[in-house]
Amino acid sequence: MFASLLLSATIAASSVPKTTAEKLALAIAASQGKQNVSVYVGTLPPDAHFAAPLPRFALLGSVVDTGPLGAVQATTVYYEMPDETALKGYVSELTRRHWKSTNVFQRAQEEMTARGGFVVNPPPQIPRTDLFCGAAGQAVMLQQNKFAHSLAVSLAGGRQSVAMCAAMTMMSAMPSPPPPPPLPDLKSPPGITMQEAPTAGMFEDFNATTRARLTGSQTLANIGSAFASQLTAAGWSADPVAQTPALYAQGFRFTSRGHHYRTILVIAAADRPQTYDASLDMRDLDAKDEPGNFESRIIMH
Repeated sequence: MFASLLLSATIAASSVPKTTAEKLALAIAASQGKQNVSVYVGTLPPDAHFAAPLPRFALLGSVVDTGPLGAVQATTVYYEMPDETALKGYVSELTRRHWKSTNVFQRAQEEMTARGGFVVNPPPQIPRTDLFCGAAGQAVMLQQNKFAHSLAVSLAGGRQSVAMCAAMTMMSAMPSPPPPPPLPDLKSPPGITMQEAPTAGMFEDFNATTRARLTGSQTLANIGSAFASQLTAAGWSADPVAQTPALYAQGFRFTSRGHHYRTILVIAAADRPQTYDASLDMRDLDAKDEPGNFESRIIMH
């Protein structure tokens, strides 16, 4: 994606270290590339004027999206990922200057903590994505990217940002949909260390996927049995276990408010000794258009 972006983008040269240019390239490659852009490695755009205050983090560079007609639509400034204290300080500065958060990030945090699943140590860090709206149709978007270890601060104005702020403000005022029955907090069995998985989980209105990386000397059967006991203690009915030397799989069922839920626990041996990848996929069977697909997909893992 980044290679195709460079073919149609203007690259502003600068005497920054190569590592900074590489980091900026990674940050852009990890985001959605656009065709009509100018990339400034290690600098801000020349003669740029920003309605919002910019953070004082380590600068990677910036990208100006001019759109097909040549008018500036948005400017995105990329920074090294700041620590949590510094990021909270910048958010407080935006608030102090009367930029109003649409609470997208806060609601995502609240919903994540209410869904249960594997309790990893240290707890997973939810990448911050937040929208701040200011006067005269201005908007500031913050987006953390864990893969690129970067923070993108996007500033936009005009009709698009006015519509976006109006829509997000309206959505933030709406009550959240009722969550699915929370999965229990699954704690690590004795002798097992449970950490965040290389791939993140997913939580939707009626579905959830939670993952973890396990290390320790316990057998697959013992690990699976320990998690199964926690699920049944929370009211889930267990199906028979399916097991091979490298895989443990077991289904569970739950009924609440007339909805039937299905969750599949899968623990698979990873590419290193005494290391396992665990996943727990939950679906509301009454909310699916094709109720057979979920179980077929999980069985094929």
